[in-house]
Amino acid sequence: MSNDNALHQLLTSVSCRDLVDRTQALRSPHPPSFSPPEHPICLDSELTVQEACAALAKHRISSAPIYSSEEGGFIGMLDYKDVVAYVLAVLHKIPHDTVVDSEMEVTDIVKRALTQGHANVPVKLLSNMSLKNPLVVVDAAAPVLDAVEEFVRAKVHRVVVLDKSVDGKPTFLGVLSQSTVAAFVASKFGKLSSARIPGAHWPRGDQTIADLKLVQGEVLSVTPEDTVVEALYRMHENQISSIAIIKKTSDGTEMWGSISMTDIKEVLGRKRGWSQLLQPTKAFFTSLRNTQAIENDGRDAVPSFVVHPSTQVITAIEKMAATHTHRMWVVDNSDGRTRGVVGVLSLSNVMPLLLM
Repeated sequence: MSNDNALHQLLTSVSCRDLVDRTQALRSPHPPSFSPPEHPICLDSELTVQEACAALAKHRISSAPIYSSEEGGFIGMLDYKDVVAYVLAVLHKIPHDTVVDSEMEVTDIVKRALTQGHANVPVKLLSNMSLKNPLVVVDAAAPVLDAVEEFVRAKVHRVVVLDKSVDGKPTFLGVLSQSTVAAFVASKFGKLSSARIPGAHWPRGDQTIADLKLVQGEVLSVTPEDTVVEALYRMHENQISSIAIIKKTSDGTEMWGSISMTDIKEVLGRKRGWSQLLQPTKAFFTSLRNTQAIENDGRDAVPSFVVHPSTQVITAIEKMAATHTHRMWVVDNSDGRTRGVVGVLSLSNVMPLLLM
């Protein structure tokens, strides 16, 4: 396998079915309290929003297709962008002079906020509410390269993998995400991988983030004092999935942490947890990371989530695979000192590189 086409050959030689089957092996070890699901997860369209969020949180997944027995197939996807869009719409309907009880559950908020008092909103109404995660299907026998092409074409983070059966009824095999593909590439070309392809490398992956002009985009942020709901508003309005928590210092700015849309599973996935929406981002971030550390037997559940303009692309992909994140903050350290966040690198930026 030559260096010039090693990546292309890899992505065309492995099917989407094969990569879905390998997903668990590509992920970092789960905490002791977590057992991966035996079957791919999909959500019944009649589940309530709270039940659907609890299912996502239980299985530690950020999205799942919604199945309707009435329609006889999948009707869309649900991810945390949809849930955030729903929560923000609900909160926006509450008059400013309404006293919000932080002990209320999401269903109680819905009952008070929505004019017709729908306390048990079915998850089918949230399908693609954010308008950012359309249902895209790929055939199980198709090469992984086809899935990457769909990531780029449809601007989605994940695709549903269906197996065409003899009787014409497709079988749901699972969801293939950008994260899974990134972890796969890292396992074969990463500098720290024991499964690396002998004698082959990906030349573009050896280039730096700066070389490939990937340090781009306005850095949106909140302060440690801003509330979680304010952070969610900014993410939703700017169509991003995470936001930096940046503290102003006498020398400039300091990267304090970040909030991701997937973090709200800690809010909506457990009883009365939504009160955390009213917390300052600093308190929320600290509490969330402490909880994750406990679940991981004291290990840091969120290793370094920053890269530098001089970081090689393959190293950045390895970091994103290790931290299970879609985005890394690019921090300038060109003069030997950290001078603040200068950009964002996302898996959506990386996927087009896999097609070159």
